[in-house]
Amino acid sequence: MKEEDKKRIERLSKQNEEFAAAISQIQEDNQLAISNMSHEIRNMITLVKSYLQIIESRHPEVKDFPMWDQVREDLNTTNEMLKQYSAYNNILNVTKRSGDIITLIENTAESFRPQCEQRGIHLTVFISPEVKTYVMDYEFDEIRMKQALINLIKNAMEACSRNDEITVSLSLDKEKLKKSPSLLLQVSDNGYSINKEIMKKLFEPYFTTKDTGTGLGLSIVKKIIYSHGGDISVESDDAVTKVSCYLPTKQQA
Repeated sequence: MKEEDKKRIERLSKQNEEFAAAISQIQEDNQLAISNMSHEIRNMITLVKSYLQIIESRHPEVKDFPMWDQVREDLNTTNEMLKQYSAYNNILNVTKRSGDIITLIENTAESFRPQCEQRGIHLTVFISPEVKTYVMDYEFDEIRMKQALINLIKNAMEACSRNDEITVSLSLDKEKLKKSPSLLLQVSDNGYSINKEIMKKLFEPYFTTKDTGTGLGLSIVKKIIYSHGGDISVESDDAVTKVSCYLPTKQQA
């Protein structure tokens, strides 16, 4: 929903109690529908996890497979994401804890490597050495940040064809947030570009160009980055598409 539409609804709600009640009911119904859908999907995830446990008990050697632990971790993350998806309107309520954001970025990107290799897409992860001073005991919401990064990498992968490239990077930006260097988490790809008309609507909830998309991916990313005190921008031309997430360092917090 556009900002001007939100303001219009707020204004009308203040002027008309019956209108306000109707809007409130629509929001409650929508939230309930999302929660029910999320619940059913989580039930299926529980079944998949049970199957994995059976496989592991019957074939203990599978635990030596490099991606086995990552599969289990990604299922757990997906389950957490669905819980949060059902509470989309409350996504601004993050729980920040001291953690290792570099490892989170590297592991999340690596979980996409098998899919990228299967599609012939080259995936590169770059962590600038100079950021390490700024991310020691960095406070962030690990689940939410991983959710944001998954959405960004997934979008990049869907824009790419064989022999295209995706780069996930973490560096410093000394201009965007002005006060002191910002962390710049960036996902770029050289797949198909985004035209100007679509660019204007990218962060609108429920806007999608995909047949099966929910249209919540980038709007969720934006909320997550904003809830961490950051900013986000998108650039796209015939050569590359870049999604840049600017996060405050401890000096800015």
